[in-house]
Amino acid sequence: MIGAIIDWEFLKTEICKRVRDRLQFLRKVEEDCLAGKGGVECYYYYALVRTKPRWYNSFEEWLADIGERAAAPYLRPIWRRALRTAYMRLFNVVYGNWLREHALEALVAWREGKPFPPPSRTWP
Repeated sequence: MIGAIIDWEFLKTEICKRVRDRLQFLRKVEEDCLAGKGGVECYYYYALVRTKPRWYNSFEEWLADIGERAAAPYLRPIWRRALRTAYMRLFNVVYGNWLREHALEALVAWREGKPFPPPSRTWP
């Protein structure tokens, strides 16, 4: 048996540092949205923080939880990606945490100046 000593403290601090560095921009997005200075990123942020960890049967039901009707065109791609996740797992409803995951992906894409959803990969 090969004995490996894992430095759990180092691992914990390294993981926390990486998460903090990657998601530091969320604090600025939150401040901008609360001050009314944000744009599309606020819709993604609201989807991230207002989505409940429950099952959603329709896009309209999810939109009602978020409370931003004007966000519909921007949030529909997030819904479609989460719906695809549901179908791949053989569900006919969408789980809120899947929506949160895709909302975070949309925020990261917005920060990096990339489109969301990313363009589909096709064979040449």
